[in-house]
Amino acid sequence: GGAEYSTWAHVSPRGGNNNKQHPSLPQLVTAQGSTLTVYSLHEPTGKLLVEHKFTNLAGSICFLGTLQGQTTDALLIGFTGYPRLAIVTVTPDLLLATSILDLTAALQDAALGATTPLEQDL
Repeated sequence: GGAEYSTWAHVSPRGGNNNKQHPSLPQLVTAQGSTLTVYSLHEPTGKLLVEHKFTNLAGSICFLGTLQGQTTDALLIGFTGYPRLAIVTVTPDLLLATSILDLTAALQDAALGATTPLEQDL
């Protein structure tokens, strides 16, 4: 169970060879629970092939977005619980966090009521 999030992103370099059939096509990135999966399109068959799968991330994912770059895109991932955002890039067999933003202090300063992780997540 649980929610699944998805976005399209060029997580491998544009013109690179990860998506051999058509390098300008973006990859489909999905997140469910604490797992992030990257798919590429096999153009002759129209099937999505698993390119990367990252399990047991820092927590359950509750947001997934794309930050566009010139050669590759980064992913913006939000986690449940304490309000944290991670900016990550995908390299072969490695999910690299280039920035981690902890919004806990900012939310607590601006809160007018209770500040438990559940309320910050909502």
